Amino acid sequence: MAAMLPLAEGLVDRGHEVRFYTGSAFRTKVESSGAIFEPMVTPLDPGERPLAECLPALRGVTGLSEVKAGLKYFFIHSSVGQVADLRRIQREWKADAIITDTAFAGAAYLHELGEGPVWVAVNTLPMILSSRDTAPFGPGIPPLGGPLGRARNAALRMLTKKVIFSDVIRHNNAVRAGIGLPRKEGLIFDNALSPYLFLQASVEALEYPRRDLPPQVHFVGPMTGRPPSLSELPPWWDELTSTSRPVVHVTQGTVNTAADRLLKPAISALAGEDVLVVVTTGGADVATLGPLPANVRAAEFVPHAILLPRVSAMVTNGGFGGVQTALSYGVPLVVAGDTEDKPEVANRVAFAGAGINLRTGAPSEGKLLSAVRRVLAEKRFRERASEIALEIRRHDGVATASRLIEQLVDTGVPVVRPAGEGTRDRQA
Repeated sequence: MAAMLPLAEGLVDRGHEVRFYTGSAFRTKVESSGAIFEPMVTPLDPGERPLAECLPALRGVTGLSEVKAGLKYFFIHSSVGQVADLRRIQREWKADAIITDTAFAGAAYLHELGEGPVWVAVNTLPMILSSRDTAPFGPGIPPLGGPLGRARNAALRMLTKKVIFSDVIRHNNAVRAGIGLPRKEGLIFDNALSPYLFLQASVEALEYPRRDLPPQVHFVGPMTGRPPSLSELPPWWDELTSTSRPVVHVTQGTVNTAADRLLKPAISALAGEDVLVVVTTGGADVATLGPLPANVRAAEFVPHAILLPRVSAMVTNGGFGGVQTALSYGVPLVVAGDTEDKPEVANRVAFAGAGINLRTGAPSEGKLLSAVRRVLAEKRFRERASEIALEIRRHDGVATASRLIEQLVDTGVPVVRPAGEGTRDRQA
């Protein structure tokens, strides 16, 4: 939603009628964007509840088992209901294009059935499409160049398809057969590739080089909306704006807000350092952090647009949106993430040279302290983060995505990259 809402708002501002199909929990935000809210009626709508509360198959599972269960019993299962809802919407209102998050398969299925318009995939994760130059998406395996790397990647793709995700692929094909679609035997994430237009909501500097990037894939940069307003600054804000010490921001985002894995260890690790530590809890009560050392300030939330220009380094669990926001301000990173797509995010930060990947979601205080000291002391991290910030600023994600979507609607043919774009895909 973090990218889809700004995109909807941008399309509305350009004079388009936009209908936004999503869960009930997002109705107010959708209507604030100027789009018309279309509710999920047939598929599961978890609202604001964790998925595990709605799906018994997700209870008590972690790691790869959790990922596979989520794919099968939420994302793939939901696609049948999405097709039914999209048919209903199409009967009432004929869309010229369906723009969908890569986790949403209903638009692709509808088009395959010969019933839907052209569709656009928007990917807000690191690049999920397979390549002979990269390992399959998911476990966070760094790239390895040359013939040896390509052989490794081929073996990993076969292992993923035939063993690790074979049950997910079988499940997907059973669901497809149930609505009259043929089998697909490729890697499951490749199903998200629209034949018309695939918008990657990031920049090439945060991706691995690849020589086989499909021509309809466009890096448009992060798609961000207006920064949220803050009615009241934290009582310690004046200290932040006047300090001469480096400022280290520590965050776990807004989804997983339990403080024990990262926030509390970081607070303890940095307690004796000559830095000002700013911790945001993502909505949890600041009291859950316990007594704070003298150099630590905390708040439930501070908009990054006003905080990050004053930050020297950020410690994060690796949410891709927060990572890209930090880099857009030239802030180097220490990343500690091991769930969802976070290992992939952390590896890309390290590969880009903009920070350190701690390779765990629950780092020790010693590892945190050492990494923060390195990121603050070694200029190369900030220099690289500043280079990525320049690349992000050269993109206007919403405007670029909107223009490409309009081109697709006007022509009805795949929108391919112009000559000279996507040059890194020839350097693997």
